[in-house]
Amino acid sequence: MAEIFDPLTLALDDRFAIEETLGTGGMGAVFLAEDRVLKRRVAIKVMKPSVSQEEQQILRFQSEARILSKLNHRNILQVLDFGINKNNLLYLVTDYLQGESLEALIGDEGILERAELIDIFTQICEGMQHAHDNGIVHRDLKPANIMIEADRTVKILDFGIARDNTADDTGHRTRTGAALGSPLYMSPEQAGGERVTTASDVYSLGCILYQAVTGRPPFLGTTAVETMTMQRSATPPPLPQDIETELETLILSCLEKAPERRPASMNDLKEQLLLLIEQPNTEKGETSQSRPARPVRQIKPVHSRAVLAMTVILIPLLIALSFYLYRSNEKTPVANPPPEAAIEKETAQAFKLIEKRGKSTWEVQSNYAKDEDLAALADKKPACLNLASASINGSGLKPLVDRGWSFTNLGMEYTYLNDEGALNISKIKDLRKLDVTSTAITDRGMEYIAGLKELRVLEASLCDITDRGVIAVLDGCPHLDKLKITGTRATGAVIDHLRKDIYYQHLSLVGLHLKDSDIEKLAALRIKKLDLGSNHDITARGVEKAARAQNLEHLTVPDCTGISEDALKDLEQKCPDTVRIDTRGPRITPEH
Repeated sequence: MAEIFDPLTLALDDRFAIEETLGTGGMGAVFLAEDRVLKRRVAIKVMKPSVSQEEQQILRFQSEARILSKLNHRNILQVLDFGINKNNLLYLVTDYLQGESLEALIGDEGILERAELIDIFTQICEGMQHAHDNGIVHRDLKPANIMIEADRTVKILDFGIARDNTADDTGHRTRTGAALGSPLYMSPEQAGGERVTTASDVYSLGCILYQAVTGRPPFLGTTAVETMTMQRSATPPPLPQDIETELETLILSCLEKAPERRPASMNDLKEQLLLLIEQPNTEKGETSQSRPARPVRQIKPVHSRAVLAMTVILIPLLIALSFYLYRSNEKTPVANPPPEAAIEKETAQAFKLIEKRGKSTWEVQSNYAKDEDLAALADKKPACLNLASASINGSGLKPLVDRGWSFTNLGMEYTYLNDEGALNISKIKDLRKLDVTSTAITDRGMEYIAGLKELRVLEASLCDITDRGVIAVLDGCPHLDKLKITGTRATGAVIDHLRKDIYYQHLSLVGLHLKDSDIEKLAALRIKKLDLGSNHDITARGVEKAARAQNLEHLTVPDCTGISEDALKDLEQKCPDTVRIDTRGPRITPEH
């Protein structure tokens, strides 16, 4: 980093003795220190001097500090001190943890034993009930944000995007419609960008419970938007047969799509967990004597410096860092296996904002990267750039493209990309793949994108765009063969602009209010995969004709209420054997 922290300047009023640096990066540094007053080791996070001078960063710091100052509970990582030192540096002091995350524990064991599960999750409930009693909604509960110390005490971390429901909304840092959180553990209302309540945290904890007993989260798509769509509408996969009925019922109640149908509070959830202790530990259809109990795993302290550094960097109150847009979340969520790692990636280098991945791909390592941070790429030549979920509107691309900077793939999903940013993107003439899912782009931005003559793939779902913008792209991009416009304001009018000379690899036209007359036109096209979910006016007759599109292999029609189950079965018989008709897949309830 350009600015070096001298540990001697960090002896905050001579109270803390710095022992070592745990990590540094573009935003600041984390130190291990001795608190001379409390006689204990602590972690101190300090902002760079240049960042500490930014008014917006100071306001964000104060906002998060106000939230954390309300919380004082044995199951929430304690903030011991915060402020500005004599050198005008923003700093935060927290407990120094030693242990392992629930994510690591599940990764090691695959599933948790009954007694261990109840012990861990009742502690989580107690900590979260304290937060809720103080008006705080976490909004990013996930296994990586839950630490288990050597004495088996559970600590909840990372209230960095928490919402204070007692505060004046004028000070709230997130925009309307922003999908905050981690996709794998995001509630349906979060995925829809709606206002969240404590019930959202109950849902997230239900996702974690599901993973703790199965080894995998309940909903896992190949991309973030697919996972978020599943959170909103899909039914959880059945739990294994060896899960007792009472626990299964409890988990599924947490995963109810309607907030009012979930357990009423974290205390309610805790009481239901404790009831399991009083019940025989039996699988469905067997007696309590039919299987031996297995020993509960003992948590051992982890002393690896890398793991300890990660623990500190993942602490709550990411000082003055920007809000998270998902955007679960899942780590920039993308399609490379293993999907959990791709969607829900955590790193010990949380301050390292942009990092090289592989030979030619660069991606953000923090959701707090800003446009000015892109300057670090000025002398790089990436073929692919993934900025998903960063606090970026695209203005930082201008100085780079003005100097001839170019690449083929750009991921801008769940960012603050606007039309001016799209204008900068339009100058990247070699661009072949672009993802602008859930951004602030409008028809004007789409018209800029239409100038990308080499573009093959465009994902623009959940954007406020109409026929005008989509048609501009279809007419302007002659090689486009993959288009996703799920949940936009486009209509069947765009179908007339699809080209007969293109073999479309994937068209996602979910929730566009299509009619039979619209989709019948698709039969004249060459399409490999077609998504028609949540188009309630289409019938089996229209789908049957669309299924005869040349080269069609996969057709998804979930949530198409105009097609009865009997009609669907009949449809499967009539359609060509080469076409797979699926009632699973992307679906949405558009809010326009």
